[in-house]
Amino acid sequence: MLSGLRGAHQAHEGSGPNRSKTWLDILVETDYLSILSRLALSSPTLFIDATKAATPEEQFDTFVEWLLREWFRHLDNISHPEKKKLNTLALTALLQTGQSWIMGHLQDLMAVWTEVVLELYDDDSVDHDCLIYTDPEALKGEDETAEQEGQRKLIFVDPVHRLDFKLYVREHLQQAIASSGGNEFFRAEWVVNVDRDVLHEFGKAGIL
Repeated sequence: MLSGLRGAHQAHEGSGPNRSKTWLDILVETDYLSILSRLALSSPTLFIDATKAATPEEQFDTFVEWLLREWFRHLDNISHPEKKKLNTLALTALLQTGQSWIMGHLQDLMAVWTEVVLELYDDDSVDHDCLIYTDPEALKGEDETAEQEGQRKLIFVDPVHRLDFKLYVREHLQQAIASSGGNEFFRAEWVVNVDRDVLHEFGKAGIL
């Protein structure tokens, strides 16, 4: 899986007639990144430990930098709202590490946060994103089998349908600000590198 993602990254970074090709199509790459998303969302520490173990020949900082570049690049190709939310939640969860390799992607994060908010909050009267399920019985079909009931219950507890997007991002961003040394330091160290237009659109998204 990681070798496939590496090949996709190398192909996307190259140019000209000698550009390398990748066998990884858009849908498969989305599936691979969604698997990593589940891991990162459940535990950023577990994500780091697992990927370190899978790439012993490479320094982690080098590995995670090309992975994040490919990950953020690929988000534009994810049209499925649930998978887009899943991947963005996972990248947001990595802020818990406080590491420069994710903090340095604050502009990418703000851009995708803004995009996902526009996709998931189409009604100002609703206080949660449109993928949140509040009533498990609402998904129940007629003549539901035991297997279908189990699948329904799994869907209901899925973080994609349980975590409100704005609230999750707000909590993790505020935590990152506090952990970095406060708002003033966070602005001077990280926000200063964010494009003014990206920052402006993020402000309009109503996350903070």
